[in-house]
Amino acid sequence: MLAAAIGLSVFLSIFNLVAFGNKLWMFVVIVGLFDIVAVAIWVMAAQKILGALKFSHSRVEFVHFPCRLPEPVILRWQPSRGINQINQGAFTLRCVEEWLERSGSGKNQSNILVHEEIWSAKGMIEQRRNFPLHDAVELRYELPADALPTRLSADKPWFWELEVKLNLPGLDFNETYLVPIYGA
Repeated sequence: MLAAAIGLSVFLSIFNLVAFGNKLWMFVVIVGLFDIVAVAIWVMAAQKILGALKFSHSRVEFVHFPCRLPEPVILRWQPSRGINQINQGAFTLRCVEEWLERSGSGKNQSNILVHEEIWSAKGMIEQRRNFPLHDAVELRYELPADALPTRLSADKPWFWELEVKLNLPGLDFNETYLVPIYGA
């Protein structure tokens, strides 16, 4: 995101010099619209950098590694130091199947990576919660009897992931962690 912001700014600087130097008003309006897009990209890049600095040390701890079917999955999510308070949150464990779909024909052919949720369960934080520095959220998921173990080396692989979405004061948190769940 930062590279895109820098590249677009350098590219637009030439047009800004011409437009504002010669006072070609129609050109100034058009370049001004692209400048607004560049500012929006700079803001998004700053949000990504601040989020990475604030949230970079959150992690998932496994009670059992790897998780084995048919046992329940017990995880501990350890927030980074930047997370002191949560307004609301969702912890979603899901099994995802992944495959490539082709669209178009000839030179216009393209591949699209498709993800389909096979199963999911959510743990919720619905009220404001303060987090002391080393506090963790313990999550327990009971999987269905027909739950699929992780299978990565197939044409249509499936895998398990834990998605953590938190509404925080300031920047929100959204992260996905792979969870190794295998057969007995």
